[in-house]
Amino acid sequence: MKVLVVGATGGSGRAAAEALAGRGHEVTAFARRASTVFGGRAGVRAVDGDTTVPADVGHAVQGQDAVVVTVGISEHPLRVRLLGSSGTPLEVRSRGTAAVSPP
Repeated sequence: MKVLVVGATGGSGRAAAEALAGRGHEVTAFARRASTVFGGRAGVRAVDGDTTVPADVGHAVQGQDAVVVTVGISEHPLRVRLLGSSGTPLEVRSRGTAAVSPP
């Protein structure tokens, strides 16, 4: 099965991609820096892109049988709550999921 993991470089995404690849699935790891984490990993195709850019996600989702969305903010939740995120838009989860979902 061809499986796209969106947000593949975070803890949950990395675990999902590794587990799926370990079970013989063809995994596409999608994240801003997917090639840094998965470049050269057997069974995983790394695709760098932004989940808030529908064209990036649309390209990655083509030909996939399933999509796993693990998008989130890796910063400490209290810091984000008080000061906001330093590098990731707060609505990344909703925008990223919307970009994956069919219209």
